[in-house]
Amino acid sequence: MNILNAVLDVVAPSWCASCGKPVIREDRHLCIECLAKIEYIKDACPVCSGIMDSEECKICSKRHIYFDKNISIAEYDGVIKSLIADYKFASKRRSASLLAEICFEKAKDLLEEVDCVTAVPSSRRKKRKRGFNQSELVARELARMAGRPYKEILKEKQSGYKQKTLGFSDRFFNVLGKYELESQSISPCGVLIVDDIFTTGATLNECSRILKEAGFEPVFSIAMARVGIKNA
Repeated sequence: MNILNAVLDVVAPSWCASCGKPVIREDRHLCIECLAKIEYIKDACPVCSGIMDSEECKICSKRHIYFDKNISIAEYDGVIKSLIADYKFASKRRSASLLAEICFEKAKDLLEEVDCVTAVPSSRRKKRKRGFNQSELVARELARMAGRPYKEILKEKQSGYKQKTLGFSDRFFNVLGKYELESQSISPCGVLIVDDIFTTGATLNECSRILKEAGFEPVFSIAMARVGIKNA
C-alpha cells in the first residue's frame, strides 16, 4: 500500500459492498471474506452459459445464436449482485478492475483467440446520467490485462423499452436494430464483447449479429453475472 492510499483510507474510507465492513482502497470495495463467497456458475450451457434443463438449454436451444460462445461468470445474487449494484449505481469505479480480474480468470482461453475487446455500448443519456459505461470500464481493464487493444466498435442508435420490463421473447424483438457499427472503417477481426448482466442473452446476441454480418470472426462474449427469467 502506498502512502497516498494510506492517507485516502483515513480521509475517505471505503466499505465492503456486500457486508459493509471497512476495507482499504486496494480491496476495491470488496473484502477478502466476501470475495471468497462469490457463487461461480457451474454446469452451464457450453454455448451461452444459460441454465440447462436436462439436456436442453433454456436460453439458446431453440434460438439462432450469433456469438460463438458466451461465458457468464457468477449468479447475480449475494456478493456479486451487491458488488455490481454498488459499482453501477454508486459510481464505485475502482470495482471495475476487480470485476475484470474475476472475468479474466474465466476468459483466458477466449482472450487468446481474439484480436481485441469491446463492450456493449451505452446510450448517451445513460452515460451522462451515470458518468460512465459500466461494461466499457471492465472491458478496458480486461483488454489491458490480456494485452489486447480495446476498441469502440458498436454504438446504440435507438432506444427501445427497457429490457428489464419485458418477458423472454420480447427481449429479442426489443433489441433488433438497436445497435450499429461505430464506423464502417473498422477492420473485422476476432472480438470479445463484455456485458454486465446476462438474462436472455438478447443484447449480446444482437451485438454479435451486427459484428458477424460485418465480417468479425470469431465473436465471443462474457457477462459478469447471470440472472434467470421466466419464459414469457
